[in-house]
Amino acid sequence: MLHWTGYPPLVSAALLAVAWYYALKKQEEKAIKFVNLGTLVMTVAWVLYVIPFVTLDFSLHEVYWNSSEGLPLWMRVATSWSGGGGSLFLYTFIATIALWWSRRAGRAFLLIAIPLVLVGLFAAYMNDAFALIPGNPVTGAGLNPLLKSPWLYPHPLTTFAGYALLAISAVALALGHSRARVTYNVGWALLTIGIALGAYWSYETFGWGGYWAWDPVETSELSVWLTATVLPHLFPLAFRAALAYSPLVTSSVYQAMFVTRTGLSPLHSFAGANLGSAVLFFTAVATFLWWVKEISDNYKEFVGIVKRVVEQKEPYYVGTALAFSSLLVAALFVYATLFVPSLLVIMGREASIPQQSSGINYFHPVLYPLLVVMLVAMPLVFLNEAGWRVILSAEAAALLLSTSMAVAAYLGELNLAYFSPKLTNVMMAFGIPLAAFSLVTAIYYIIKRYKLVRDWGIALLHAGVALTAIGVFMSGTYAYNNSYFFDFNLRPDETHSLPGGSKLYFSNYKYELSDSMVDIKSKYLERSSTYFYAWLALKTISQDLSMLMQFLKQANQTINSEPLLKELLTILKEKRPTFANQGMLVYSLGPVEPFSANYTYLNISDVTTGKYRVVKERGKLFFGNNEGVVYFMFDPNGNVRYYFALLTRGLGIDYKGNLTFHEVVYARLERPVKFKIGDFNVTAKGFTVYPMGNLLEVHGLKSFTQALEVVDGNVTAGGKEYPNGATVTSGFVTYLQALNDPVVSTILEDKELFEFLSNPKNVEKLITPPKGHKCLNPHCEGYVNAPQYVPETIRLDLDFYSEKGGQRHAFHTSIRYEAYGEIQGIHGLVPKVVHPSYGLTDLYVALNPPVVFSKTSNMISYHDMLLMYLNKVFERYNVSERLALAALFAAGYNINVIKQVPQTHLPGFLEQAAIELYLLAKNYRSHIPENGLYVQAKMIPGVPFVWLGSLVMTIGSLIGAVAYKVPRAVSPKL
Repeated sequence: MLHWTGYPPLVSAALLAVAWYYALKKQEEKAIKFVNLGTLVMTVAWVLYVIPFVTLDFSLHEVYWNSSEGLPLWMRVATSWSGGGGSLFLYTFIATIALWWSRRAGRAFLLIAIPLVLVGLFAAYMNDAFALIPGNPVTGAGLNPLLKSPWLYPHPLTTFAGYALLAISAVALALGHSRARVTYNVGWALLTIGIALGAYWSYETFGWGGYWAWDPVETSELSVWLTATVLPHLFPLAFRAALAYSPLVTSSVYQAMFVTRTGLSPLHSFAGANLGSAVLFFTAVATFLWWVKEISDNYKEFVGIVKRVVEQKEPYYVGTALAFSSLLVAALFVYATLFVPSLLVIMGREASIPQQSSGINYFHPVLYPLLVVMLVAMPLVFLNEAGWRVILSAEAAALLLSTSMAVAAYLGELNLAYFSPKLTNVMMAFGIPLAAFSLVTAIYYIIKRYKLVRDWGIALLHAGVALTAIGVFMSGTYAYNNSYFFDFNLRPDETHSLPGGSKLYFSNYKYELSDSMVDIKSKYLERSSTYFYAWLALKTISQDLSMLMQFLKQANQTINSEPLLKELLTILKEKRPTFANQGMLVYSLGPVEPFSANYTYLNISDVTTGKYRVVKERGKLFFGNNEGVVYFMFDPNGNVRYYFALLTRGLGIDYKGNLTFHEVVYARLERPVKFKIGDFNVTAKGFTVYPMGNLLEVHGLKSFTQALEVVDGNVTAGGKEYPNGATVTSGFVTYLQALNDPVVSTILEDKELFEFLSNPKNVEKLITPPKGHKCLNPHCEGYVNAPQYVPETIRLDLDFYSEKGGQRHAFHTSIRYEAYGEIQGIHGLVPKVVHPSYGLTDLYVALNPPVVFSKTSNMISYHDMLLMYLNKVFERYNVSERLALAALFAAGYNINVIKQVPQTHLPGFLEQAAIELYLLAKNYRSHIPENGLYVQAKMIPGVPFVWLGSLVMTIGSLIGAVAYKVPRAVSPKL
């Protein structure tokens, strides 16, 4: 079903389709008229589209999935392009503006550009930009926690505006329309700043210090940027060749948008490939084939470049040709790297693009040498007037310095990054002087040409490139490599010294739970993996843990009816067995005073032969160093017997005959002996002695270094006598064993949860839909009767400051936890990053909450924000709703761990995780006073150059957009 905002874009599409029809019929003026109307309606459509985001109309699919009632007003407009469909509509809107700007580029332009615009709109519809959610939802699912940032405005806007302007302008340029050069330059500038803003956003959001990780979407943005950068370097060399090259820019844009909307990118992807995204890729292929045709038709123009450079013999042309060649190789290399996996995904195959460390190993060996060529080429252009002799001397000096530093780095004499590989140090040492030389020549050119705006605008752009290169060479390894992190815990009112002589002081903190609610059920129930795993956890609880609790409840009733068992349980629940196997459990009850007893006869059995003998003579037993024990024996029939006994070190038997270590001795006492084992009164008529140590004979007295003496008699508890060795309910031992399980023992202490779990039907109700509910899956898998609306956010407000050399930076900031992040499987914790600058170096500090480690699995630890959130939220719900929430959050939080658990162990793992999270959260108190914040800090030198260089590039390009409308095709000599 279509939301009302979906109809105006259809009207605009119809008008543009009519314009295309008139262009096909060679009625260009009529076509332009309908382009004007279509652009006007598309503009109105965009304004209307934003309204539901501002007013929180959750019946619009993109509003529901990217907003909630607690979203601040200032963030709401930005959410209109934060989803897959909305961002495509933004692209379509800006592409329509670019179409209108170049509307007089000719009939051929309209025939190609209008379908490109409509492809974007079609993809927007296919990605649910205008889908209607029936039922008037009360609130939404919430914006991706990482996107709740002011950077959601500039980064997507500049990136998609750059894409749209470049894609449409490149078509106009390919067809010879020079006016499109203005929008092309603006598009390039916007994409440049968009990439830089994205890098900065990553730098201050993810908490690992990097601004570039070769994520496929980052790579696709770079692909468009490289492809688009080739074109201006080709115009001075061969105008016609530049026009023929232009379609590749359009192809790279549509390929980049396809990569963003498939599973190729873990950070940015909106969904898997669908019809809408497939159309984007087919458009990329179509424009790529157009590019191939243009290149084949104009290959002589490209061949002529070499001839022209040789004939001109000017540094300007040589430098431009080198820059063009290196950029072209880089652009084609990155484009092809994205194209092949994209093609495989369209064909239904699994594919991946090199990223993070594999991306470094894949891209750097190719792109670094090409960047070096670029840096060598730039001075050739800017020092053109000085002539070859001066230029070659300067280049040789710069290369000699770079080489000397690289050799020193290789030999270990120069170490720019201590924890990085030697090759990284070599690359830094070689690149920094070369980039600095290029920067100096660009500044020199600006000074020489300050009166010619278009010339120094270009030089300013290239100065930005050199400045960015310096920043990347200096900071790249420090930013990316976690080895430079200094990890520590910071408690309130503590100061900690940091690398580089800095100090960090933590003064105060406060938790704040939001009043706004978020929907965690409507669109996830029976659909998301989080709900499926929570369902499996609850199902396992109902069939396993609940049955155990039911059994333990019945056992507890039996235990409470028997004083002996009740008293035993009271004593033993705080103890762990001193010995345990499948047939026996032994518990210590403490020391027993030494005593002696007379016996009347001995019954001696040889355990090796089975023979026994009776010795009818009197004697004495001496019990020295005694320890009272109780042990439980399990027989094959499932019966359990308890025995009170003494474990004696130094048992003496007044017996003149022979004894061996293999003989068990029963001694019948002359009269009963009374003594205490722990709190129990024991009356012994005899003892069965089991030797456990060496047998000694001293002055005719047989002595065992250690022996177990089982009482033949009675035990008194609660005024009632019990025969020693009697059977006991198996539930008692099960109950006793359960107490040794930290999770089960905690459940037994939580009367509310214990009562709930002891009735399996209570848990079954959580996964049983109401009558009339039509399940989406067999057995209603994924159905969990959890609360639909929960508080959206918990915030940890922090006050602290950093100080270095008398320079202080105070911070009042927050760590956020967005609850719906776990339900969506993307995680809700947003750590806080601060990075005060001290000169040209950033102190990069990532603040994280402390963690609590699981007692049941070494694979799990829960962070403080999740536990505090659930602790506060549990106050609003009953035990049933709490358990459902615990199952959901345990499943979402552990989603990555779950993938590593064998399928046979998965139900048990999920059961334990859900119960443990429930218990941890219900009784949780912040660990910050005890453990402090988990802080990671490192110094990142040169990173301000990255941001400054990108800004300088953008300014230079915008100057070019205004002043450099016609491409230069002559030597730049005065």
